[in-house]
Amino acid sequence: ILHVAKNQLESLPESIGNLGQLTELVIGDNQLKSLPESIGRLDKLTSFSLSGNQLNGLPQSIGDLVALKRLSIASNEIRRLPASLANLKKLYHFYADHNKLTHLPDNWCKRYLDNELGISINDNPLTIKAFNSQCKSLERID
Repeated sequence: ILHVAKNQLESLPESIGNLGQLTELVIGDNQLKSLPESIGRLDKLTSFSLSGNQLNGLPQSIGDLVALKRLSIASNEIRRLPASLANLKKLYHFYADHNKLTHLPDNWCKRYLDNELGISINDNPLTIKAFNSQCKSLERID
């Protein structure tokens, strides 16, 4: 477990990927603008909090975090999610409130409708039309 929230971090070293036994990483409320690709080597990570940074995207390698169950990217500047997030089959909670998202990964609507994935995406420019085109059987959004 590594908690380094509220430390004014502006970057993470590539060597973060060498912490292969890490199961929980909290790096929220810093000043991160990007993540190193090596983050994808943390394949035992089950909980990852990146909330309250200045991230404008996530690396493709985030899809390699196959054990991840909880991902929080709330309160960033993220516009687009990498397609590799669809690989996170164990992901159960996804928090992305207060970003600039316009789309979600293709398979997430089915997982949401099947109660396999909880999604919180408040305060994003995700339009109902875009969401409905991904979730054709969705009748109501709360």
